[in-house]
Amino acid sequence: GTQLLNALHRAYEMPRIDPNSARSMVVITDGYISVEKEVFELIQNRLDIANVFSFGIGSSVNRFLIEGVAKASQSEAFIATSKKEALQVAKEFKTYIHTPLLTQIKMKTQGFETYATTPRSIPDVFAARPILIFGKYKGDANGKIIITGKQGKRSFREVFPVHEGMLSKENQALRYLWARQRIEELSFAQQFFYEDIRKPITALGLQYNLATQYTSFVAVDEEVVNASGKRNVVKQPLPMPANVSNLAVGAEASVNGRSSVQKRFKLSINTPDLALSAERRLKMWFQVKYSKLIKKYIATYQQLKLEFDEQGRVIQVAVFEEGQWVASEILLREFQQQKVTDYPLHQSASLVLRQ
Repeated sequence: GTQLLNALHRAYEMPRIDPNSARSMVVITDGYISVEKEVFELIQNRLDIANVFSFGIGSSVNRFLIEGVAKASQSEAFIATSKKEALQVAKEFKTYIHTPLLTQIKMKTQGFETYATTPRSIPDVFAARPILIFGKYKGDANGKIIITGKQGKRSFREVFPVHEGMLSKENQALRYLWARQRIEELSFAQQFFYEDIRKPITALGLQYNLATQYTSFVAVDEEVVNASGKRNVVKQPLPMPANVSNLAVGAEASVNGRSSVQKRFKLSINTPDLALSAERRLKMWFQVKYSKLIKKYIATYQQLKLEFDEQGRVIQVAVFEEGQWVASEILLREFQQQKVTDYPLHQSASLVLRQ
């Protein structure tokens, strides 16, 4: 499986070879994982430690993951759905990361108080990726903003006296830009972290007169376009994406009014010390590879037991007769004729099936 979270933790823990160097990690994946929230949070909190770029591959790539990683890392998502498309996307990605300018960036202020600043940590600056920092301040703007970082072999430090900035009441758009950025940040938390952000977004929309998912400018149209008020329900089939096997869903399924998994036998695993996640992978793999054969024989024999070696090869098939398991050479040969690959475990296993 895609052990993305463990890989990121391990990569973050690796020391820099050169303390002045920028660090970048490229996540190349189809994205079939279930720990998106943890991945986004980890990346978002460590932008000053390493850049993370997401490169999605496959005809049905997990855009939720790829775009979420890009959003959390303040970068862009790169997605290639075909081999032909991959070359062009790779060139675009190379151009995007080709010119790093400043790394290990820190910002602090002197002489005035800032708050509600975003992003929480600052990623590296590339020529193709400028970084915008949004925030608010209290009191008079008479202090300094100090930016530090690493630039090649030398340290970088720049001081910006705030009073020299273009401070004017005509710059009213800045307050809306901050509010929009804050709403976008909250919406990201809702979409990817499932947080309830209705109240703060509504408050921002009302305070700054902005349209959000919870506030809007309302126009009333008097024309009635659906006099009966009845809905027209359309049943839309959902075929599997190109080049994606049934392992993506884990079992043979049919759509008959609503999606449902056809279960014609009960499957249990007699392998001790098998982790729950490994057990789920084994069951999904088995149902995809052997469902047809099991359905063929389960009605006749009621119960079957299959033994697998570490490569996923069937080494024994037994039927339950007169209170005991009896090995069947005929069934063993038929199961061994199945061409099966992609065994999800690296240990032997025993499965029992009942009608």
